[in-house]
Amino acid sequence: MALWVRFWIVTIQLSFVCFAVGVTSSVAFGPSSAVALSPKKSEIDVGAAPAPSAEELVARRARVVSESQNALIRVDALGQGENEEVDADFFYLTGIETGGSRLLLFFDDGAVRAELFVPAKDPRWERWHGPRLTPGEETKKRTGVDVVRPLTAFQERYTELLGEATRILLPPRAPASDDPAAEHLADVRKHARGVAVGSYYRPIATARQVKSLYEIAQIRRAIAITHQGILAGWSRSRPGAWEFQVQGAIEGTFLEYGSPRRAFPSIVGAGKNSCVLHYMSNRGAMEKGDVLLLDVGASSGRYAADISRTVPVGTKFSARQREVYDVVLRAQAAAIAAVEPGATLRDVHEAARGVIDDAGLGKHNLHFSCHFVGLDVHDVSAKKELAPGMVFTIEPGVYIVEEGLGVRIEDIVLVTEGGGEVLSSAIPKKPEELEPLLKKLRRKRR
Repeated sequence: MALWVRFWIVTIQLSFVCFAVGVTSSVAFGPSSAVALSPKKSEIDVGAAPAPSAEELVARRARVVSESQNALIRVDALGQGENEEVDADFFYLTGIETGGSRLLLFFDDGAVRAELFVPAKDPRWERWHGPRLTPGEETKKRTGVDVVRPLTAFQERYTELLGEATRILLPPRAPASDDPAAEHLADVRKHARGVAVGSYYRPIATARQVKSLYEIAQIRRAIAITHQGILAGWSRSRPGAWEFQVQGAIEGTFLEYGSPRRAFPSIVGAGKNSCVLHYMSNRGAMEKGDVLLLDVGASSGRYAADISRTVPVGTKFSARQREVYDVVLRAQAAAIAAVEPGATLRDVHEAARGVIDDAGLGKHNLHFSCHFVGLDVHDVSAKKELAPGMVFTIEPGVYIVEEGLGVRIEDIVLVTEGGGEVLSSAIPKKPEELEPLLKKLRRKRR
């Protein structure tokens, strides 16, 4: 790195603990009735995020097989490189992060069957990388999969099931030359001629789009930690400070509160950099009269938060900054009001776009205003119509390059029976709240 960012180093207790808000042992899908987490540190569980229950994982797999019309489904964990995460779909269906593993799902004798293949115990591997789950009772208990076998047994069993299958679903095709789907397809053609072959994207994406109570609780926790990170970043911002110093304060706070994995690279842009949509170098200096745009997110149990806020680097917005800011704030309010079951993200975006167009700023609105969020910060989407339990962001923005003025306001919304609940509503965004808060935070930092 050309510039060093000093992070706070903390010890994170590696124990699975459940936090009180929104966690339930029942397997249910849809919006949570839990109250949003307070941003107070004492009310955020600083331990490791709790794992999904085996009962929930069984329910997820049953939904996917049902959506697939009982096809044979092969899901590979991947994730065998150094610090490489396992595939999000594999994690969704198993709750484990053991790289190289494979999962087979199918319907047999009137029931959903799951067979999991994981690497055998390897003391040499563990000496370098640490312990991992291996075939045995612990893996069965964690995943709710009754049949857990060594990875070496996979090919024989897979070939056997291919001989019985009439339809198989494989990973979605990727453009990369090492696309695993191409290898899988060749395998199918070799061992099971005449079998209908498709992608498992739609059945898994359909299941992932509607969040369970557990998943919503993880997103709430990620938002609460992100809130703390934003406050820390604001306290570090001032004329003469550097963007990477703000980034360090934000991401150090994520670590301090028990989020060792940021959801995506932090965007910290001041002045002209606030107009670069995916600005990630974070190397500029802040000057009086600039705005500072933050687009950041912590994670909890791999579930992402994604929050944007724009504030003055000085003590107050200028008249022009406030004018543009108010347009974006009104646009977001209109979009939130448009959220209801049966609507689409396009409907929500058009509500925001209409406000921006009416203000004469349409040419400075450069992106779509919404995306789903979950295990991926830009999460999967199979169904266009919104339904209770879906979670997505609303992020209208206006970027006036010639003025060095970019404003984006982004919140996370849960679709409910009655409309939309803004899960991140506790993070300040009204100018009359922001300006005195910024003054207070920066004074405390001195």
